[in-house]
Amino acid sequence: MTIRQLRQDYKKRRNEIPKEKREILSLQLCRRLHRILTEQLPYKTVLMFYPLGSEVNLLPLAEELLKEQYELYFPVTEKDGIFFYKVSSLEDFQEGAFHVMEPVTRQKLYETGAAVSLTPGLLFTMSGSRIGYGGGYYDRFLTDHPKVYSIGVCFDQQIQTAIPQENWDISMNAICTPSQYKKA
Repeated sequence: MTIRQLRQDYKKRRNEIPKEKREILSLQLCRRLHRILTEQLPYKTVLMFYPLGSEVNLLPLAEELLKEQYELYFPVTEKDGIFFYKVSSLEDFQEGAFHVMEPVTRQKLYETGAAVSLTPGLLFTMSGSRIGYGGGYYDRFLTDHPKVYSIGVCFDQQIQTAIPQENWDISMNAICTPSQYKKA
């Protein structure tokens, strides 16, 4: 299968997970990530994403982390890249490009420093390989921000043993699903 075919196939597979099951699995993933972030990782700055369609929903985790004084940043995709802006409330969003919810306030931009990125994708391996949506935004961002610890987040159904990779594809530092967490 080509990368394009894999993207189509795995997006279809993810869309076929019933909504109620996706909600349950998303909550399981949020609980697992919360334990990892609060007990195993030293970061207080977290780069997240607002779920689109059938993606994992990390908003319950975002609510908890905001209560615990974490700094949360959400992406805005522009023609020249992806930029992350600080969010202090889950009410601070509006629909932006590609029908993705984006931060309304764009005061504080994440620029550099130690942080963890909870990175979306369509397909991952437990060794850290990732196939995203094809724009290369996260690959470029992670290349430009080497201090960012990247965790690929997805449903277990999005894990494969091996996937094709291009030279510019950036591997994740770890992968987290509702049932497992593994450093790559």
